[in-house]
Formats: sequence, C-alpha cells, structure tokens
Amino acid sequence: MKGPSPAASPHRFGAGASRWLRLLRPALLVLSTVAIFFVAMQAMELRSQLQTFREEPVDNIHWNVTQLELDIFHFEAEAEQMVLQPTASLKDLRVRFDLFYSRAQSVLHGRMFLQLGLSDIVAPMNQRLQTFLDTTTVMIDSDDTALRQDLPQLLQHSTALREDLRTMSIELIDKYAALADKRRADFTNLLQKIGWASAALLAVLILLLALVLRLNRQAEANMRQTRRVSSRLAATVDTSLDAIIVADHEGRISDVNSAAVSIFGYSRAEAIGATLADLIIPPHHRDAHANGMDRMLRTGEMCLVNSGRFRITAIRKNGEEFPIEMSLASSEDGDDTLFISYLRDISHSVAGEQAVIAARDKAMAAEQAKTAFMAVMSHEMRTPLNGVMAALEIASRKTVDAKQARFLDIARSSSLQLLRHANEVLDISKIDAGRLALTEEDFDVATLVDTLIGALAQVAAQKNTTISVKALSDLPLLHGDPFRLGQIIQNFLSNAIKFTDEGKIVIEFEVAEQSPQSITLELRVSDTGVGIAEADQERVFEDFVMLDPSYGRSSGGTGLGLAISRRLALAMGGNIGVES
Repeated sequence: MKGPSPAASPHRFGAGASRWLRLLRPALLVLSTVAIFFVAMQAMELRSQLQTFREEPVDNIHWNVTQLELDIFHFEAEAEQMVLQPTASLKDLRVRFDLFYSRAQSVLHGRMFLQLGLSDIVAPMNQRLQTFLDTTTVMIDSDDTALRQDLPQLLQHSTALREDLRTMSIELIDKYAALADKRRADFTNLLQKIGWASAALLAVLILLLALVLRLNRQAEANMRQTRRVSSRLAATVDTSLDAIIVADHEGRISDVNSAAVSIFGYSRAEAIGATLADLIIPPHHRDAHANGMDRMLRTGEMCLVNSGRFRITAIRKNGEEFPIEMSLASSEDGDDTLFISYLRDISHSVAGEQAVIAARDKAMAAEQAKTAFMAVMSHEMRTPLNGVMAALEIASRKTVDAKQARFLDIARSSSLQLLRHANEVLDISKIDAGRLALTEEDFDVATLVDTLIGALAQVAAQKNTTISVKALSDLPLLHGDPFRLGQIIQNFLSNAIKFTDEGKIVIEFEVAEQSPQSITLELRVSDTGVGIAEADQERVFEDFVMLDPSYGRSSGGTGLGLAISRRLALAMGGNIGVES
C-alpha cells in the first residue's frame, strides 16, 4: 500500500519560483522594450498622419472647385447678357473673366492636388482649363468690336467648360471621398495597433510591476535571512574558543573576536588597524613574514593560504612566546582580498606531547635495555647449559644402574627444555631488534615435513596420537629459509601434540598462488585436541600467553612459540592464523 506523497518543501518551491523569476525577468524586459518601441513608432506615424491632415488643403479643394464653377457660371451669365444687350458696356464681362482667370491660375499652379495625390485625376481638367484660358484670353484682350463679334463663340466655350468642370468636379469629389475613406481606415487601423500595443505594454508593465514586487519581497526576505545568518555568524565567531583574526592583503587587521583578545592580550581597539606582524609575530620571525607578504603581493603566490593547519610560534602582548596551531583562508571582498586566520593556543597540548614523547623514549629505552638484557642472559645461559648437557652425555656412556640412568634422562630432558626456552627468548630478542637473518636456499617441503615428523612421532605415539601428511598439490622446490619454516611447523606440531590425547594430527600443504617470480605456500596443521575459544584465538599469538596454567604446568612452555612463529612468518612475507 502506498503512503501519502510527501509535501513539497517550501524551500525547494521558493528556489524554483526564484529560478523562474530570474528566467522571466529578461523576457519581460525584452517584451516591454519591443512594445515601447512599437508604440513609439506608431505614435510617430500617428503624429505624421495628423500633421498631414492638418496641412492637407481639403477645404481649399472644395472651395476652389466650387468657386471655379461659380466664376465660370457668372462669366457665362454675363456673356449671355452682353449678347442680349449689344450696346451694353463689356467692362463687367472683362472683370468676370479676370476673376475666373485668377481662380483658374490658383487651381492650375497650386500644390493642393499634388499634396492629396489627385494630380493624375485633375490633369485632364487642368489641360481643358488651360486651353480655354489660352483661347478666351485673346478674345477678352481684343477691342470691344472684336469681342462683341466673338461673344457667341465665347459663350459656347464657356458653356462647354462649365459642363466639363461639373463632370470633373463630381469625379474629383468621388475620388477624394474614396481616398478619404481609405485614409480613415488606415488611421483607424493605426489607432487599433496603438491600442493593442498599449494594452500589451500595459500588461507587460503590470507583470514587471508584479515581478518587481515579488523580487522586492524576496530581497526583503533575503535581507532578513542575511541579518539572521550574520547575527548567528557573529555570535559563533565571538563565542569561538579559537582566536579569529581578519586582515587585508597588506596584513592590516580589520576584525578580531573575543578569543583573540583573551589569547594575545590586546584589546579590540588596539588590534584593529595594527599589522599582523607587529601584533602576534615574534621579532625574529618578522623578516620571514615580511618576505612572504612581499612575495604574495608581487606574484600572487600564497603558500600557506588554504593549505590546512600548521604550527608556528606567536607572541603575546607581554612578550611571552607560545606555540599556536593556525589555518589561513582567503576571501574576495570586491577588489580586495581578505585573509581569515584561525589560531589555537596549543601550549598545553605541546607540553603534553613532549611529556608523552619523553615517556615513550624512556619506555623504549627500558624496553631496549630489557631486550638487550634478555638476549645477553639467553646467550650466557646457553654456554653453561651446553656444558651441562655435554657432561650428562658423557656420564650416560659409562656403566650406570637403572636408577642412575633414569636420573640422567631426567637431567638431560630438563636441560633440553631449558635450552629451548633460552633459544626462544633469544629469537624474540633478535626479531624485535631487527637482527634476524634469513637464509636463502632451495629446499623440498615434503622432505622437511617428514624430517620434523620423524623427530616428533615418538612423542605423539606416547599419547596414542597419530601424525599424517597430505600433499594437496604438486610442489616444486622452494627458495627460502627452511630452518625458520621448520621452526614454525615444529611449534605447530608441538602444540598439537601437547593438547591432543588419543587423537590424530594431519599436516596439509598446497600451492595457494603461483607466479613466475614467487610461490605462496599454504600449510595447515589440524588436530583433534581440546581446541581454542574464539575469544582467545588472537591472544595465543601474543608473548608469554598460556591459555590454561594447568596446561603449562603439565606440558611445560613459555608461551613464546606461537609469538615467535608469527614474527617469523611476517619476516618471510607471510602470515599465520588459527581456526577452531
């Protein structure tokens, strides 16, 4: 059955929102910039069109065209009246023509049609008007007699021109109406674009405002968090048991904590502004410190910065020199580099270390003296023992009774056991002193094992215990120290015989690993004796360890056999262990 899903972490949600806000901010800025640019361009276009509307002579067109028709109509009416009144003065007719001529010139040479883009439409009208003026001007400028004769023709031309002007005027008004409709549609579309762009800009600005408000809240939250962290950090630094000193790249101190004031004896006011060398570096070390600072400023090489802890000697305000443990860290502060020093007074630790070292040296000297004494005593004991054993051997060759022979056997057996103990102590002393010499020769493991069994089989038979050998793989000739290997096997066999009654002992050997350069031999001595408890299986390889004193009393021994065997195995590049 599935349990409820864990709720989303507020911290993770806030981090995700902040990430989206950081990604959204440049996009909104780009959109707002594009929208502002588009609105500005459309506003400029709108201004241009409004300026064009203000400057277009729309009213002049209608007025001039209407006045032109009215003037030609008045001129035509005056001409008709002159035809009906042959004796009337022609002055008013010429005035009417002059008015029409002036209006026609403003239409022909004005730029109002060009500004409105109607030049092509009015071109035929202009040509017709110019032809009428050229023809009529000659008639008007002639004398009254000629003019009266030309009045019928002049009236005919005026009527035709008036009808043409009416037709062209209607067409012009239609064309201009269509043009005005198109311009109004374009103007409407422009206003719509500006409206949509303004709405989009407003939306982007609202989003930017929301983003700014969100970022402002985040900034305030971050500021509060920064204050809390700064407060905690300041409390942590001030309550630290280690001295903390902050200095700039020139070594001038900018801040210290209470532990630094307590350790070095300077007040905070005395420390801030002083140089690190003058404050805590002993006089005989200041040159080296100055050289290091100078090298750092020249090359940027910082040997001790961010390199872990190191020990130096410092000085207190009262001139006392004492050892400190120090670590240096660097931090970039704008264009400057700050160095934070963590210093710990280790006077007591150093004193303790020196006491421990002195005690260790004393113990090692005593141990060496003991080892030397044991080696000398073992060596010195072997000389008289050899003499005693030789005398016993000579005495046993003479004719003695059974009681004397038994005493001689007991003395010879005791001498052999004492000599073995002396040899064991001497071996321990040699190995610990690093003076054990291993021989290098070729030998056969099977032959070596058979020789050892032959020497111990009689002892095992007395306890109704049998010894057998199993070669689990073919063994080539080995190269090493057969005597020391035989010493290890003999110790194993001796222990197995000691603690096995009416049982059996099996010796197994095989090649565990083989390479062109070396052969690793695995040899096991198994017995059916009492066994060893798991808690004691590692102790049996320690010096002078006998698991049961009763065994020691009944079977003898010093508890050095297995300890010597492990040392010998390690010296030959191997190891030994036990399973029970």
